[in-house]
Amino acid sequence: MAKSRPASIQHDRNTYGEKSRSEGLSYLVCFLLVLCVTLSSLVPLAFYKIYHLERMMVSKTELQTILEQHEKTDNIEQEDTNISLMEVNIKSHRVARANQRCTCPPGPKGDPGPRGERGRKGPDGRKGKEGDMGGKGERGTDGLKGELGDKGQMGLPGPRGISGPMGPKGEIGGRGYDGINGTKGSEGLKGDMGATGTPGSPGEAGSDGQTGPPGPRGPRGHQGLKGEAGVSPPLPSLEQIESIIIARLPSNLTHIGTSMMDVIHLVGVPENEASGLSRLDVHGTFKSWEVSVLSVGFQLLEDGNVTVATDGKYFIYTNVLFYDTSSYYGASTNINGQTFTQCVGSRSSVHARFGPCSSSGVANLKAGDKVGIVGSFPLRTVDMRPEATYFGIIKLQ
Repeated sequence: MAKSRPASIQHDRNTYGEKSRSEGLSYLVCFLLVLCVTLSSLVPLAFYKIYHLERMMVSKTELQTILEQHEKTDNIEQEDTNISLMEVNIKSHRVARANQRCTCPPGPKGDPGPRGERGRKGPDGRKGKEGDMGGKGERGTDGLKGELGDKGQMGLPGPRGISGPMGPKGEIGGRGYDGINGTKGSEGLKGDMGATGTPGSPGEAGSDGQTGPPGPRGPRGHQGLKGEAGVSPPLPSLEQIESIIIARLPSNLTHIGTSMMDVIHLVGVPENEASGLSRLDVHGTFKSWEVSVLSVGFQLLEDGNVTVATDGKYFIYTNVLFYDTSSYYGASTNINGQTFTQCVGSRSSVHARFGPCSSSGVANLKAGDKVGIVGSFPLRTVDMRPEATYFGIIKLQ
């Protein structure tokens, strides 16, 4: 029994300690709850007090404003009272003077009194009726032009407008180059012969008319049988050429003979042997030449020009026969590319085809100078037979 008592005492102590701790926690929780309730009740009260103070401040401000208005009203009423007393005194003074009978003459007019204080402003009057609307005012001056804005995006293309009136007719352009002759069409059928008319009485014989232009070249016939081999015709003799040259020389040089001259005589070479025709190129240069008579001092080049070997005075002559339907034709004799002589002609009829063109002249040439013929109009047809187109140079001694 003596050993078991201390154990029970220790157990009681532990139990009491735990109970004490649990009671302490309970008190702490209760205290916290009471504190929260108290704070929750004090917060609305504090907000109410703040709101009440603000209202009191506003009320105090309003009260001060009302007192100031009352003071102003009292001052105005006091001024009105003073004005009324002054008016009463003035009226009583006038009545007393009117009742008093004084035989004395009136005294001099007194000085005007000082100007009284300005009276208070009266109440605003009633708003008047609305007046009639005024007339439209003049247009004001235009304002300054604003800056150019950014370029907007291109819109969709609009519908095509109505075509405008036709403009005035332009000037007629220059005549173009004649085209290449086309092929001749097939011959039409021969028409029926008409009825024979009654013969008329013979008229007087008229005078011979002028010879008309040569007719157009007929169609090419069928090729004939091959003939026997012949002998080619001889070239013109020196005497024949001399007669041609002498006929073309100026009158003061006709006494000179070919034996005293250096001569070159060129004749044309046709592209078409049958027709004897050739067609010029786009530059109009005459290149197809054959030397008929030649002495020393001249040289025929591949481009159709002739060069002279020595300086001196030379007689130059040309003859060209054009064959086409163009209105104009012409050729020029050039020395080193510069025009020396020129011939130009026109056809009088649309049916005319031949166009002769000749020129001649005397020029001072130096060794190495080039002489040639160029057509004035390119792509023309020329009769290049030797008797139709030729070219020559003679050195005069």
